[in-house]
Amino acid sequence: RDAAAQLLAHLADQGVAGAAPEEWAGLAAPSTDAPLRPADAPVPVSPSSVEQATSCSLRWALEQAGGRGDRSMDQSVGSLVHEIAAEHPHGTAAEMHAALDARWAELGLGEGWVGRRQRVLADAMIDRLAAYVAGVPGEVDVEREFTADVGRAHLTGRMDRVEHLGDGRVRVVDLKTSASPVSSDKAAEHAQLGAYQAAVDAGAFGEASAAGGRLVYLGTGKAAAVRAQPALTDAEDPEWATRLVTEAAEAMAGSTFLARLTDQCRHCPVRTSCPLQDTGGRVTG
Repeated sequence: RDAAAQLLAHLADQGVAGAAPEEWAGLAAPSTDAPLRPADAPVPVSPSSVEQATSCSLRWALEQAGGRGDRSMDQSVGSLVHEIAAEHPHGTAAEMHAALDARWAELGLGEGWVGRRQRVLADAMIDRLAAYVAGVPGEVDVEREFTADVGRAHLTGRMDRVEHLGDGRVRVVDLKTSASPVSSDKAAEHAQLGAYQAAVDAGAFGEASAAGGRLVYLGTGKAAAVRAQPALTDAEDPEWATRLVTEAAEAMAGSTFLARLTDQCRHCPVRTSCPLQDTGGRVTG
């Protein structure tokens, strides 16, 4: 140990970066303990970040600082399916398959077995999407941008589909290309859908009111798996989504970010920086 210390001291004297203890990660004092947002300032909040900020604010903070994983092949295919859905809100299967044909080469997957497998999955998603939109014949907005203020939170984003049900009521729909639908109970308290509904009820679309939400899973089954969320006004606790959005805003505006163990930890892209994980523990004392 003494020999190692002497060697490091020699390297530091020679100007070798990282040899001096004051340069070691984890030993320096925090540069600031100020919150990210002043106490009276609004907080920009994306509905897709609400669950992350409230379940593990450290992961949210690290991902916001750039700690995201590389874009996967499945995500690229899913993004293309989303774009086709936006271009064809009432499209037939033939129209959407033609759009997939025209744009498939953009993904650069080649003609090997991986590319062929992804194409089979994409074709199946298009079939499920076409069947779903055929069952919603009324007015639909796609990729609808919105802003709304809910407490400190300044909600901004876009909704995949806003389905008009008449009498000023709209249903917000989030398309998922995942093959793992959440349970009906989980959908009822789904944070992103709840934030969408809270935004609508806060005036995102003028006088329109939210009549519920849907998660439409295109990645599995003979037909799309649809999970419904009741209107907030029909919930046992009508304020649950507003409260969750407000909690997310407070977490995002804070000066400390807490790590929490959740069922998402094993898939977390920043787990090697998490103090709750063996791979994220400090190596300096």
